[in-house]
Amino acid sequence: MILLERYVGAQVVWGITVVLAVLVGLDALSAVIDEVQDLRGNYGFSDALFYVATSLPGRIVELAPIAVLVGVLVALGQLASTSELVVIRSSGVSQKGILKILLKPVLVLAGVLLIVGEFVVPKVEQLGETERALAMSDNGNVTGRYGMWYREGRHFIHFNAVQSAGVIYGITLFTFDDSWALSEEIRARRGTFQNSGWLLEEVERTQINSWGTEASQLTTLLWETDVTPELLAMESVSPDRASINDLLMYSAYLHQQGLEAADYEVAAWKKITQPLAIVMLVLVATGFIFGPLRDGTLGLRVFIGTLVGLAFKISQDLVTSVTLVYGLAPWLAVLLPLAIGTVAGIYLLKRGS
Repeated sequence: MILLERYVGAQVVWGITVVLAVLVGLDALSAVIDEVQDLRGNYGFSDALFYVATSLPGRIVELAPIAVLVGVLVALGQLASTSELVVIRSSGVSQKGILKILLKPVLVLAGVLLIVGEFVVPKVEQLGETERALAMSDNGNVTGRYGMWYREGRHFIHFNAVQSAGVIYGITLFTFDDSWALSEEIRARRGTFQNSGWLLEEVERTQINSWGTEASQLTTLLWETDVTPELLAMESVSPDRASINDLLMYSAYLHQQGLEAADYEVAAWKKITQPLAIVMLVLVATGFIFGPLRDGTLGLRVFIGTLVGLAFKISQDLVTSVTLVYGLAPWLAVLLPLAIGTVAGIYLLKRGS
């Protein structure tokens, strides 16, 4: 059994690795083509390549479930084509036994992906977004395409880039009074996080009152606020690329501010349940091999696997919209596609037994 587990496990790992490399490579190539269209000013081709390179860990984590599905289909399909799967079944190994063998390397992969998604992806993703935003910023212009908005109470902040060390660039701060009339506008080239707030540098300040406006220029200005670099960094990274801890923290903060947090809560549940999603896809792949794709060609298996994987990904992407529109509980919206997929996988296995 040990030799059998090693052999089948090696086939599965190889299949997943090849499929993942192809998917990530194609996705990265598409991203490079998109970035080339945005080349201008200080943002050159080498900057575009660096930006895409920093997104690779996130792309790997995002595409891994589809790669697992297709990789398992390819590996088991090859074993079925050479009649090795028949020999394994004839030796007394049941479908459940084969499924257990498949799950061992897959669960290890799921654990690695969880760690990478939690500790590696957010940092490199923010680094890439920061460098890109700095290269494309237009002297802090508030109408810049690549800036980000943030709200705290009656303060609305626009910034071009934020670094993990606690530095923001191209800041524009709008403050509104109790009647939501604009009372102050502050522009600063850079801000550094202090214990009690942000120390803004090269400041242009405009105060608005009933008799007019008063403009002034300051070398530095301390903006006292509870906004931390971690909170601002969440605006520069896609929710799907943030860590679970940051997503939960930011969701709680948005609720505190009376803002919508469903997309961040859904992203957190997606990340928490990704190991379950991978296990479900392995179940579906195994059911296909023992069922309708037992005698299918390699091309057909890859096509069906990719189709099913894309259908699952699209269903997950629709979860956020459905949650926002109908107010469903995020955990329910995320677990529903998993439950449907699990039922389908069990049905396929029983049908093929």
